[in-house]
Amino acid sequence: MDVLQRFIGLEQDVQRKSYQVRKSASLVQIAIQRIGSELKEFPGVTDLNSGIKQDILRWLVSDTRNHIDESIELLLDPNTKHFDFSNSTKVQGRILQIIVDTCPEVVALSFSSALKFTPDDFQIVRQAYQECLQFLDISRCFIIDHFDDLHQMTNLQHLSIRGVKLCPRMVNELSQCHNLISLNMRMSQRPGTNHSPDIIRIVSNLPRLQHIDLSAFTSIQDDVILTLTNSCCDLKLIILRNCHQLTPLSIQHIGNNCPNLVVLDVVFPIDGSALMHLKKCPKLRILDLGSCELPDPGSNIDEAIIGIIESCPELELLDLSYLGIGDEVIRAIGNNCSHLQSLSLSGSSAIGLHLECLRKCVDLTHLDLSSNARMSNDAFFGLFHHHTFHSLVHLNLKDCAGIRPNVIEAITNQENLERLNLASVKVLTDDLALMIVERLVHLTHFDVRSCIMITNDGRQKILEANNFLSLYTTSSDQRMPATLGDP
Repeated sequence: MDVLQRFIGLEQDVQRKSYQVRKSASLVQIAIQRIGSELKEFPGVTDLNSGIKQDILRWLVSDTRNHIDESIELLLDPNTKHFDFSNSTKVQGRILQIIVDTCPEVVALSFSSALKFTPDDFQIVRQAYQECLQFLDISRCFIIDHFDDLHQMTNLQHLSIRGVKLCPRMVNELSQCHNLISLNMRMSQRPGTNHSPDIIRIVSNLPRLQHIDLSAFTSIQDDVILTLTNSCCDLKLIILRNCHQLTPLSIQHIGNNCPNLVVLDVVFPIDGSALMHLKKCPKLRILDLGSCELPDPGSNIDEAIIGIIESCPELELLDLSYLGIGDEVIRAIGNNCSHLQSLSLSGSSAIGLHLECLRKCVDLTHLDLSSNARMSNDAFFGLFHHHTFHSLVHLNLKDCAGIRPNVIEAITNQENLERLNLASVKVLTDDLALMIVERLVHLTHFDVRSCIMITNDGRQKILEANNFLSLYTTSSDQRMPATLGDP
């Protein structure tokens, strides 16, 4: 019990050291394994601040080895406004009833991947928080197949049911939740079912909706997007990944009807003439078109993307991977995207001449130039030589066959890099990799998979040079040990 006593007391100074306590995950793990029914023996636990109680509670309900009984009430603060019970198999039935009875004013609840969460448990939540709950996440709760009386939660504004398959009863309830602002139904398509009429019915009754994710609804068609954009006049976030039945016409509907759009993330066929309509969305900050299919590769994609870039000065994330863009797009990014933080240009083999224009994007934190085997060493050197992106923390140069040692040395100018991917860069040697690790003192993840000149001795020296480095070395290894010599 000494560990538990240390955790609760911590030299009688919990409040001042709460940050250190919360960071000490190993101590929490050891302690909560011994709480369970013995919790009442340690009244000091009631003196912990609410943040630490939440940490203990989160560990307690997420680990199947822990025993939980009515003593859980000692960890509950009646003023708590939010709980995260994701991945829990414990919070149901009697335990859930204790929680809702003790904490009557909760506004946010997550049961994501709580695999034993049942329709009866949902009714406990609904009855307790019918007037106050605003956020509910019951994604991947596979026992759930209906939400009777969901619409009676009159203040519910944000709902996530990712992976919970749609059925007629659910469609009926969702279409009555008129106050919803955010709805995430990613991967909720029932196999072999055409859900277009269901989605049309739902969104046509949600006039306040601003955020929607319909990813992996492979059956929906353009009429769904037309109804969505006509019915919800203030849409700010639209995610439509892998909706393969949609056509470029859906992009036109979005551009014509969503002037307040901030986030657009799609993977379905697009073309240049449809993308032109996105110029009418000047508030765009996140535009992810990576891996979209191009039915007509010559359909003025570059011209359309340049038009979007020039019309959307607040862009912060831009993914144009595998769209075959040219150098004029790179020039436009450098000249117009002063707020850009994340840029992905994977598989853009036609670029290279104006790569140095990206130096103007001084706020870049993530840069992905992977799978550009034809890009020349000179292009990379012009980008990194004698230049530091002071905010850059993530750089991906995987499968860039044109890189030579002088580029690798220039990369070490990026002094704040935390993640670096040089997988399949054939010229990377033990000495060059060791130089990177020694110079980039903030590096935490380094991928050297398929770098044929990295030896076992080199790997050992790299890990010795940075004890906290996660080193990815072979296709079969996800990660080398995080610290060398850990027990």
